[in-house]
Amino acid sequence: MGLKEVNLLRAGATLLGFSGERVQPLGFVALPVSFGDDNGHTMSMVNFAVIRAKLGYNAIQGRTTLNSFGMVITTPHLCTKFSTSSSVVTIRGDAKKATRCFQIATQLVVDQLDPRESHPVVPQEGVINVTLGGEDSSKIVNISSSVNDKQQADVVALLSEYIDVFAWSPEDVSGVDRAVCEHHLNISSIASPIAQKKRVMVGERQDAIREEISKLLGAGYIREVRYPQWLTNVVMVKKASGKWRMCVDFRTLNQACPIDTYPLPRIDTMIDRTFGYEVMSFLDVFSGYHQIQMAREDEEKTVFITDFGTYCYNVMPFGLKNAGATYQRMIDAVFKEQRGKNLEAYIDDILVKSRTLEGHLNDLRETFSTLRKFNLKLNPAKCPFGTTSGKFLGYLASARGIEANPNKISAFLNMPSPRTTKEVQKLTGRITT
Repeated sequence: MGLKEVNLLRAGATLLGFSGERVQPLGFVALPVSFGDDNGHTMSMVNFAVIRAKLGYNAIQGRTTLNSFGMVITTPHLCTKFSTSSSVVTIRGDAKKATRCFQIATQLVVDQLDPRESHPVVPQEGVINVTLGGEDSSKIVNISSSVNDKQQADVVALLSEYIDVFAWSPEDVSGVDRAVCEHHLNISSIASPIAQKKRVMVGERQDAIREEISKLLGAGYIREVRYPQWLTNVVMVKKASGKWRMCVDFRTLNQACPIDTYPLPRIDTMIDRTFGYEVMSFLDVFSGYHQIQMAREDEEKTVFITDFGTYCYNVMPFGLKNAGATYQRMIDAVFKEQRGKNLEAYIDDILVKSRTLEGHLNDLRETFSTLRKFNLKLNPAKCPFGTTSGKFLGYLASARGIEANPNKISAFLNMPSPRTTKEVQKLTGRITT
């Protein structure tokens, strides 16, 4: 419409939504509004509250406006009538267009908040790829596109200052010092070692095992072992991409280990604590479990067998009984001064939250200093900085609190409307069950 923010009348009023959320308008503006058709029309000045939001509607007329025009609305007939100086005007609604507006508004909610799975978090405003470390184009980080040039420069300067807290490859990870944390199996003294019989793996599964063994050896995560007492097999699990993931079957070993009752944080409480924080950075620890060392006396109890040899883990592997408790204990100790204040952490997922971007830089600096002190490394490919929302622990975290997960509601949103009595009954039955 050609209007700019300077044309808006500033006011301290706040809009209150249906669920209690508060929206601060950019300002108010009076615009001429005309209702009518070829038979007649009427015009009046209407005050609009202007907000910044992505909706399927350009403007919403409130009851004050409708009453000022003397409109009589009949919802069963999708029409409204009002008098002009020359006639009575009837405006009829379009059900198809109304449905389309609703679909657009709903789709915007899904598109704005992308889920976070194995791929990087994508904030609703998008990200900018920024290169750190001069000419080395391999060192790329993700920064929210909503920040201005000066703010972007400040974020880049901070990330460049702490470039050593990122791991660009497994070779960059040396792990947390043993004095801080290491994983103990605490196997029962009455438990007898169990050696599983080797399972046969052929074809593409064997090729995937060979490739994974090569990666783990190169990173220093495993080493070859002779004459082991405990021996387990690998299990190949097919991923959604069609590739194979190598897992180790630690079930017999886990049965000999007591349960570590260290409490994990309540996820719902952590998500609730993100309410009201406008700026967030989602941090992902690079191969999180592998940054904790196995206790030396327990390393050779994690031996697994393949066609290429027998190997044990030098670092804490996935699949061990109390690995999650060990990792959470380490995280709680490392971030004890920040947890619940400007940081939330559950296992290897970390959320840094702030009220403003300026404050966020200070919070990130504190977090990076802690990571550097304890030698924890982040995965830059999965760490968007300065965002307003993103997926955290299966939920969509934002300043508004918990949002619906698009992965879980997409089937409902894309479901066609029932057209027959039988389809209505079918839908009702599904909802009931």
